[in-house]
Parts: sequence; structure tokens; C-alpha cells
Amino acid sequence: MKVILAKTAGFCMGVRRAMNAVIEATHRPPGDTYTLGPLVHNTQAIEMLAARNVRVVSDPSEVEHGTLFIRAHGVTPEVKSACRKPGVTMCDMTCPHVRRAQNIIKRHAQQGGSAIIVGDQNHAEVIGLMGHADGRGHVVSSTEEVQRLPTLDRPCLVAQTTQNPKRFHEIAKAVSRRFPQAAVHNTICSATDDRQNEVRELAARVDAMVVVGGQHSANTVRLAQIAKSQNKPTFHIETAEELSPEMIRDFKSIGVTAGASTPHWVFRAVVDRLHNIHQVRSFWRKVLYLPLRIAVHTYIFLGVGSAAMTYAASDYLNPTPKVSKVVYVLISFLYVVSMHIVNRFTDKKAAEINDPFRMRLFRRLSPMLLAFSIMAMICTLVLAERIDFVAVVLMALSLFAGLGYNLTILPGRLGKILGIHKLKEIPGSRELGPAVAWATVTVALPFLATDSNEVFDGLERAIPAFLFVFLLVFTRFLAFDQKDLEGDRLVGNETLPLILGKRKTGWVIILSLLGLVVMATIHAYLGEDIAITVPLFITVLYASVLTWLHHRRSFRSHGIGFELAVDAQFIILGLLLWIF
Repeated sequence: MKVILAKTAGFCMGVRRAMNAVIEATHRPPGDTYTLGPLVHNTQAIEMLAARNVRVVSDPSEVEHGTLFIRAHGVTPEVKSACRKPGVTMCDMTCPHVRRAQNIIKRHAQQGGSAIIVGDQNHAEVIGLMGHADGRGHVVSSTEEVQRLPTLDRPCLVAQTTQNPKRFHEIAKAVSRRFPQAAVHNTICSATDDRQNEVRELAARVDAMVVVGGQHSANTVRLAQIAKSQNKPTFHIETAEELSPEMIRDFKSIGVTAGASTPHWVFRAVVDRLHNIHQVRSFWRKVLYLPLRIAVHTYIFLGVGSAAMTYAASDYLNPTPKVSKVVYVLISFLYVVSMHIVNRFTDKKAAEINDPFRMRLFRRLSPMLLAFSIMAMICTLVLAERIDFVAVVLMALSLFAGLGYNLTILPGRLGKILGIHKLKEIPGSRELGPAVAWATVTVALPFLATDSNEVFDGLERAIPAFLFVFLLVFTRFLAFDQKDLEGDRLVGNETLPLILGKRKTGWVIILSLLGLVVMATIHAYLGEDIAITVPLFITVLYASVLTWLHHRRSFRSHGIGFELAVDAQFIILGLLLWIF
């Protein structure tokens, strides 16, 4: 079965903006946080916020102190005034598109005009819009209702931002015929129009549609209605658990979209569920795909990439090392795999949101994975002892940093003074830490075995090699953290994409790729032969193409495809260096 994902699925700009603001407020110093009405029409998102002590109130009078958020739907001027009172910090997160409609109605009302609103009478956004009409507002949802309107003076026409564009244009024609002097303003959010057009296009290409989102979410219900209007079986669900094999077993292709109030982690869980239900019983899947998926999700594939680079670095930095190259390769493999496994267990909250399938696998294999990680960490120290004492110290520090990433290492007053209790609370530590650790086990350890008489000559090679691996791994983790923004924001992880934002993070990735080009050029300038420079440039080209494809959305970050392709760069580099 082929699963095709809509490009515009999930939180719209207004909902994401409001959700991010509320989540960030929960990470600030203790204080009560409230939302005036449910922030979004999605049960899972509301439950998540409730777990973070965000309380929903129906009236401003219920809040005596703390921070009160006005949701993206907006409110009436009277309600907003009631939110402004001593002891309460009001945060107005009305969507800019909704605010535009409010301002149009308000301007016409001040000039003595009336407002005609195309929308659902009882929807929160429409109620808020009506409050700006100074008592001269009318809600319609069909051309018949236009004919029943009273005589209006200088009317203006606006729309609930999530309305069906086709319906709005039909009503606009009816309003123009009935009130030729009416000012027509299309206030439908362009994202809504894009979503609905995409559903029509997607439904025409697939055998069935799955629409993910709240049953009471107006825009999600509309997406499901549009899919059904294309004469395609449509399943409107809120969670992955609602999908059963019997529902979708007979379809060869399924399109998946999500409403504007659907969290990304809920959408990803549904996509994973679809893939798991419709497992193709083919030779390819049994012999290669399933083992490969397990290797990716347990970080074995990533460990192989680290081992491949370490083997190549050992051969490059020291063709005649003190100990067998197998020692370096094993240390690299065991360290990378064990650290990633341990940190998945110690950072469960973010992992459950960012990667639900991996965490389901981890729960099933937890005793085995934890036992392996403990044994692997012990083995890295035993193997490091075979190199020398400095290697043992280096590995001990690397293990401490990896284990301490999610654990409290500065408790009490000291941590409070510094504002840091865990390594994860240091901004950018999740990208910089692994990059340093990988460069250490890949380049620094093999370099330790260099003959003392050749140390300075070896540094000329080791420093550019260390920086090349650092930048390559840094770019990898930056890309993955960029796609995991939602879960990291929820749990308060201080990742660079959260600090910088997506756009600036994109520029940092580009600068990192340019840095890789510089390091490869330095190797060429140092007189290295084609056996070194060509693999480096090929790897940079591969990473650049992946970045370009992902930016163009030609390459989705769902499933193992993205992780497999990105982590393959380490194996490619190691293999090319070995082959050349």
C-alpha cells in the first residue's frame, strides 16, 4: 500500500503561534497559565497542555492572577477588556488573519455600516467577529439566508477564516445582487484554501483518504467533507488507535491529511500506524526492510556509520597504530549506539512525541537494549585501556557527558545560580555535544596512537579531519532537531532550531556545509592525494543534495527514509575512503 501525505497537514500558522506561546510560558518561572476556551479543537493537544498545568477557563472572571491567553479564534472587545485586570497578564494570540477580519468589521461599524459574516453561527471565531460589529452583524451560511436578510445600510461582507472558498464566492455573488453597494472582503486564510485544494487533488490520486483531527474542529470536518465529495472512502479520526486493519486493508493507496488544529505528533503516529497495518508480505520486506528498520531505530545503522568513519580515520591518521584498528572501530560503534539508546530512555517525553514508533519498539525491547548499553559502555573503557591511559580518560569523560545529558549534574543552589541543572539545558548542547563526541571517538582516539616523534606532523592531518567530522555530525543533528521542533518545545529542550528558528537554522546548515567544503579544500591544499580529497567532496555533495531536496519538500522527514538517507552519508564516507 502506498501512503501519500499532504504537504500542508497539521497546525496552521495561527494555531502554531498560539501553541508555541503557551508552551513557552510553561517553561518560564512558576506561575498559573490559563487559556480562554480550549486553545485548539483537539483533545490530545488539550490533554498535553493540561499535563503542563495549563488550565482552560470559560470566563475571565475565573482568573485572579497569572497569565491568560486569548486563543487564535479571537474574542469580542468586551471579553478582551474583561481580561485586562490587576494581577493578570493578558496575551492576545488572535490569529493575524482573524484580526484582519475583525478590523474590517470594526472600521465599517465606526462608519455606521453593517457586517455580513459567512460562517458558522456558534463558532468561537464568528462570535468574536460579531462582537466588533457594534450590534449590526449578521451571520449567513447559504445564499438562501442572504435573501432573508433585512435591508442593510452600507454592508461589508467578510468570511470566517476557515470557510470553504467556493461557498464564500457563491454567497458573495448573492450579496452583491441583493446589496450592490456592499464591500466584499475575502478574509479566508490562504492556508485554508491551499489545504482544501490539496485535499481535492490528493483524493483524486488515491483510493481512500484519512483525515486526522478533532471531531469538533470546523476546518478538519470541512476537509473530510471535501474528501467525501470526491467519492472516495474517507476516515475522519482523532488518533492512530481508531485505525483498524479491516478499515483500510483493501486499498492500494491512501492519502493522509490533518486539520489546522492537529498536532504534528498525532499526525506522525497515524502515518506510522498506516505503515504498520499494511505491511506488504513480500520477500523485500521480510528479508531486508524489517531488519533495516530495526537497525535504524535501535541506532545500529548509525553506529555502523561511525565505525566506518573511524576505520578510515585510523588508516588515514596512523597506518601502523599501537593496537588493531578493530579496537578503534568497536569503541566508536559501541559508544555511539549505547549513548543514543540511553538518551532515548532518559528523554522519553520528547521521544514519545517526536518518534512514537521508535519508542514503541524501545518499550518492547527495553531490558535487552538497556543491558546492551551497559555492557557496551563497560567495553568501551576496557578497549580504551588497550590504547593508553589518556584514551581511558577521554572515553570516561565522553561517557560522563553522554550519560549526564538528561540527568541532573548540578543540583541545588549551584544549579540555580548558574541556571543550568542538566547538560541539556545548555543552549545548543544537543547538536554540539554529539558532534564533539563523534569527532573524539572517530579522530582523536586513533590520533592518540601516533608515534611521539610524528605528533606535530600528525596534527596537520588530525585537526582538519576532526573539524570535518565535527561539522558533518553537527549538520546531521541540526537537521534532525529541525524536524523535531514540536516535541522539543513541549519538553523545553534547548536546541538550536528552537533558539534560532527554522529560517536561521537553515542558514546555519548552509554555513556548516560550506565549512565542510573548506575542510575538504584544506586537505587538498595540504597535498593529500585524490584518495582523500575526492571522498570528502563526494560526501559534501551528497549532504548538500539531501539538504536541497528536503528544503524543496521533495524528500519527506517521515518514516525511516529520511533517517536512512541522512545517516548513510557516514557509511558512504567510510567506504569511499577505504575503496580509494
